[in-house]
Amino acid sequence: MAELALKGHGEHARQDNPGPVSEEFELRAGDTLYLPRGLVHEAISTDETSLHVTTGILSWTWFDFLHEAVERLASSDRQVRAALPPAFARPDCDRSAFRNTFAELASRLAREVDADEIRRGFAERFIDRRPPFLRHQMRALTQIGDVGLDSVVGAVPCLSNG
Repeated sequence: MAELALKGHGEHARQDNPGPVSEEFELRAGDTLYLPRGLVHEAISTDETSLHVTTGILSWTWFDFLHEAVERLASSDRQVRAALPPAFARPDCDRSAFRNTFAELASRLAREVDADEIRRGFAERFIDRRPPFLRHQMRALTQIGDVGLDSVVGAVPCLSNG
């Protein structure tokens, strides 16, 4: 497991080849299990119908923040969009010049991108993307067996938490 894994975080987040099983256990009604971000896992129901609730914590990472900041700088700064020097992969690459260019671009990032504007945008998206609070959803799930060809169904209005 990669600590504080990012989406697609190298070999550690590969669902298709997770490696050997490290632990197996059975959860019973009412049990709670904490899985840290980045832990590859699989849940299999027994021969009975099973429902599980997953709760995630919406979070933004400094990687997300820096990624957006670099994109903003790149939209206005031609040098950020320029190709790396042709010799960057050769042994005789001028590493000092390469490091200096990187340092200058990083410095411009800190000087020219409005971090507070990005923070405000993240805050707005965080609030806008939270799912609505819906009442009586579990009760509705228990009534699914009562739905038939003659049933009339429709959207349930979203009710606020307050």
